[in-house]
Parts: sequence; structure tokens; C-alpha cells
Amino acid sequence: MHADDTNYTVIKNGVVVVSGTGPAVRVDGNRLVIRDGPQETPPLVLTRAEASRKLRHVIVCGHAGGLVTFDALRWLRDTGVAFSQLDWDGTVVISSGPRGPDRAALRRAQVLVCSGIIPEAALAITGEILRVKLQGQAEVLRLMGSEHESAAISSLAATIAHETEGAKLLAIEARAASIYWKEWENLPVRFARRNPQRLGNNGRWRSGRPDLWLTFGPRASLLTGKPWRATTPGNALLNFLYALLESEMTVALLAVGLHSGIGMFHADIDSRSSLALDVIEAVRPYVDCWLLAYLASSVFANRDFTELSDGEVRITHPLNSHLAHTAVLWRKACEPVAEWLAQALGRSSGTGAVLTADDRMISVSRHTPARLVEQSHPFPPLAPPLPAFLAPKGAWLPAFRRAARLNEDPVPRTCAECGRALPSGRRKFCNDGCAASYHNETPWKTVVVATAIRYADPEHSQAAKVAIGKAAARNAQRRLEWRSRLKGTAINEEALRCWYNDAVAPALSRYKLRTIMECTGLSKQSAILIRSGRRTPHLLHVPALAKLAGIEPPRGLLPTPAAMGPEAHLERGR
Repeated sequence: MHADDTNYTVIKNGVVVVSGTGPAVRVDGNRLVIRDGPQETPPLVLTRAEASRKLRHVIVCGHAGGLVTFDALRWLRDTGVAFSQLDWDGTVVISSGPRGPDRAALRRAQVLVCSGIIPEAALAITGEILRVKLQGQAEVLRLMGSEHESAAISSLAATIAHETEGAKLLAIEARAASIYWKEWENLPVRFARRNPQRLGNNGRWRSGRPDLWLTFGPRASLLTGKPWRATTPGNALLNFLYALLESEMTVALLAVGLHSGIGMFHADIDSRSSLALDVIEAVRPYVDCWLLAYLASSVFANRDFTELSDGEVRITHPLNSHLAHTAVLWRKACEPVAEWLAQALGRSSGTGAVLTADDRMISVSRHTPARLVEQSHPFPPLAPPLPAFLAPKGAWLPAFRRAARLNEDPVPRTCAECGRALPSGRRKFCNDGCAASYHNETPWKTVVVATAIRYADPEHSQAAKVAIGKAAARNAQRRLEWRSRLKGTAINEEALRCWYNDAVAPALSRYKLRTIMECTGLSKQSAILIRSGRRTPHLLHVPALAKLAGIEPPRGLLPTPAAMGPEAHLERGR
């Protein structure tokens, strides 16, 4: 993304990110005023009523000066808005949010379980968190196409339920991590083609070191041997997303009445949210899947990352600002996990009191064995934090937007030529000049230039839009008529789709695009998507494609010719 890709004082899905130079968050006349970016950028001014309706989280990225007043922090707390600050390297400096009910029994249960006084409960909760994590990692590897490694991690997840020692649980997790991150090392990280400062004439970085930025690289940093202080852009992106996840989990734990600093299997360190680091293990695979899809469909500009003198790689503005808006996704995953943990800790307390599902306190003798308490008040297994994983396809942004019910996409797509954020209405290039430059050395250059010139004429552009609209209306009418003719027939559309995907689609890869276009009447782009398996055609085209592939359908699966009507396909250009 380029310097003019601004994201200042913009509220997306309840999140506003402060990432400019010299920002200020203050209160003026009982209104919250957030100033960010250049002087000409208007400040964001919110009343309490507007903030309670629009704003959920204020995230500050970096520490290049700026101020947050005490009045602003009190104003945010009273309004129920969370506040977080992330360092340039993805470290969580501070994270706070509206506190939940003050339940002493729940905090006592947390201390007893996390300090090891009730080892059975700590082992059970830890095993449940790691089981969900390993199952998620197995699913991510399956989406990456690593079936064998996915099966290996699935078998490790199944063995966790039978372990009775905490050290063995962490050893299983370490074995799974070595398998998991090995598959990420060669994952491509794409940069915009127009990056003259990125590569030298010899195909190496101008600084003289090998071009390691074009792959995700090892998860362990070359500086620390640990994940922190990343030395590749892919790891820097992941560390920053994990920091967002940690801040959201900290807010979620505070909301249910837990202390985020008292953890179970992360060591107690001053000013660290050890419990948040424990619980986000169950959500990390969903962040990994999001990043996997993001890398598969996005390109970066050279200025999106900066390399320090010791080799550490960090994310720069405005990319860090755009990524911070993904906090709304992780909020939806953290809240149910935090609620499950509060219920599990409350029911696993072996002394004092136990919290039931309706928050009633039941007295338990100090000499009651913890196993008896667990049997009488078992906590339910941890459900997956999000409904499903989304495959890394080109249309991942709309899919995530629909799944999370977002008003706006958290991160814009970027131009494949220059890396600039795409304006509305553009799919791959930010303007016609970038499209022509990208195809400068390909046979498509003349076609792209001629198309750009043709559509630059307002009359031709308007005529083309009218023609496309009329064709779309005719196609919709014909699909409606075809469906009305099928009413009353015993056609199982789901079975028809499954049969097509299993039997017909693999056989189409050996046919030319022109043959598929003539068979269906569809455009070349539609034929490409159908032949590659990325699109399932309308059921009206299935009989013609099956005939082309020479595959006989099961009896009664396809509609009769009378139901098909006089036309065997939709109009070209659908």
C-alpha cells in the first residue's frame, strides 16, 4: 500500500485505529475527540450516544509520540469502549475494556486452578484448549493440500484426551507445531510487480542478502530462535495479528470477570496477559487461516515493511492500520472461548464455592476431592470458536464479510502492479495504466490497451453497461422459467450438484475452452472457471456438459427434455 492509502479516523465495524504521527485522544466538552494523520485530516468527534452505538474498540498502533488523556480513558471506560495499544513489532503494550461482574468466587477458582492446587482441573482445561488448537491446525493443513500432515496432527489431537501429565500435553503440542510450521515455510508472499527497489539486477536484494521475503519462511526468527522479532514479512504479519488476538482476548476475559495475568501453562511475567496467551491457543488456527487466504489473494508494496539494522522486519503504515481493523473478526472468536473458560473454572473449583451455569454458588467442603467436584459439576467441551474455516480462494474478502456479518471489508485488496489499495469497482488493478504496464510483456497488452481506450468513450461505456444489464435480465428471466418448469418433478438438485462435482467436473479439464463455450454458450471467463473447478455451473448446463464428457447420469437424476425447455443453455455472457 502506498503513502496516500490513508485510513485515519475511520470507524469500520466498530473499530477505529490510531496510527499516524503525533495522534491525540482527548475529551472536549464531554465529547471524545480523536485526531490522527496530517493536519488537514478532520478529527473524529463522538458523543456518548454515538460511541455506544458505533464504537467498540480504539486501537493505537505504534508509539511515535502522541497523547491519551486521563479523561479520555475514563470516558472510554464509562461508555464501554475497549482501548488497546500495540507496539510496532506487535507487542501488546496495554489492553483494557469494560469489566464484567465482580465475582470473588470465580477469581478464587481461577487462582486455585491456575496455581496447580487443583491439577486435574488445570490439566483438563489445558487439554481441551490444545485439542481445539490441534484440530484447527489439521483443518488449515487440509485446506493447504497437506493431507498427510493434516492426518498426523489429527492423530496427535486425539491422543491429548488420554494424557494425564501437563508436560506431555505441551510435548504433543510442540510435535504438532514442528509439523505445522514446516508446511508454511515455502508459502509464497507476493509483492507488486512495480517494485524497482525490491530486487537488484542479479535477482537478489540490493543489500546483498538472499531474497527471503518472497516466502513465509521458518516460524523461528533468525535473531531470537523464537517466533518474536520476525525476520520475514509473513511472520511479521502473523505476529501482528496474534497481538490483535491477544488484545481482544484480554478484553473478553475482563468482560467475564477473569484476571488476564494469571495463566495456566504460560509463565507468569510482569505486565503480561498470561491467561490470554493460554486461551488464544484455541483461536490461533483461525487467524492462520485468515492470513493464508490473505496471502493467497493479495500483493504487497515494498514500503509495507521496513527492515531494521539488525534484520528485524516490521509492518509500516497504512498496512498496520488496515490489519488492525480485523479485530472485529477475532472478537467474535474470543468472546465464546472466554465464556467457556469462566464456566469451566467456576465448576472446577475444589474449595470455597463452585459457580453453576446460572451463577449460583454451591458450597463445597475443603476436603472434597477435585475429581468428585469435576464429576458432579463437569464443564462442557470447548466448541470451535468460529462456525467454519474459509478456504484460501480469491473471493475470501466477501466470504469473510458475509460470515462475520461485517459492514465493510477490514482490509482492502491491492493492485497487482503497484501495490496500491484498489478503489471501489476495481478487481485487480487500480487504473488502466497499471493494467497496461502489468501486461506490457504479454500477448494481452494490445487487448488491454484497446479495451481501456474503448471504454474511455462515455457513449460506448454507457452502451456496454446497458447491454450487460439487458443480458443479465434476460438470463434471470430464463432461469426463472426453467425453475418453474421443474416444479412438480422429482429432481434432487443437491444430488445433481454432487454428481456433477464428483463425475463430470474432473473430466472437463481435457477439453478446450472453445468447446466448453460452444457447448454451454457461456463466456470465456466462465468457461475458465468451470474447467478449473472453481465454479459450479448452473444446473441448466449440467446435461450438456455431461454429454460433452461422455458420462451417463444415473436414472432420474437429470431433468427430461420437456422440462429443459427449448433452450439448452443460457445466453453468452452470464
